[in-house]
Amino acid sequence: MKSSIGLTTGNPLSAAIAVQNVVKASVLVGLDLREATIAIVGAAGSVGSGCARVLVKNVKRLKLIDINKQALEQLVGS
Repeated sequence: MKSSIGLTTGNPLSAAIAVQNVVKASVLVGLDLREATIAIVGAAGSVGSGCARVLVKNVKRLKLIDINKQALEQLVGS
């Protein structure tokens, strides 16, 4: 039986909340994200990669850190 309800692991929501928190924190400390360097530890994971895809468009420099080199290279290539 098919369901019309979409199911998710919750990781997209976690990534969205993490990005929101980065934006809010930058405002609180007076940091212009367009001039900032941001590092994401665990960048090739489901939450980290979601954050990277959003933040790459909004920051000056994005540093991606992950133990899984192959997954990290795939993320950079996407």
